[in-house]
Amino acid sequence: MIKNTLITIAVAFALLAFFSQFSTRNVSSTNNQISQENTNATSPSTEKKDEPSLITSLIISWWWYISYYGFASVFGVFIYRDAKNNNNLALNIKPFWWGVITVLEPPVGLLAYWLIHYSKLKTKSHRCNENN
Repeated sequence: MIKNTLITIAVAFALLAFFSQFSTRNVSSTNNQISQENTNATSPSTEKKDEPSLITSLIISWWWYISYYGFASVFGVFIYRDAKNNNNLALNIKPFWWGVITVLEPPVGLLAYWLIHYSKLKTKSHRCNENN
């Protein structure tokens, strides 16, 4: 029961992280366009805006990738261990490959593993095989 809850929470956080990438990019680009239009409309001066430096931007992006794939590695280890203990793996995918999928693309790997092995969408024939 606790394992299912942890997997569900992990999937939720992974999906949140995945979709937050898109929302922040779109909002920041829209805000930049609006601020440029306002600046051009009010004053033609060429004042320098308070923008982060290139080094700051690189450090922030590197920390994002380190944290994203750091959590992905942790989730990949948990998925690998769970798949190793699970006797009836769907699609005959080896535990190693479930771990690799989760490390490379955490939202997709976690969601696919959870849907196939732990959700209520699991087929009845697969459940019957587990009981035998």
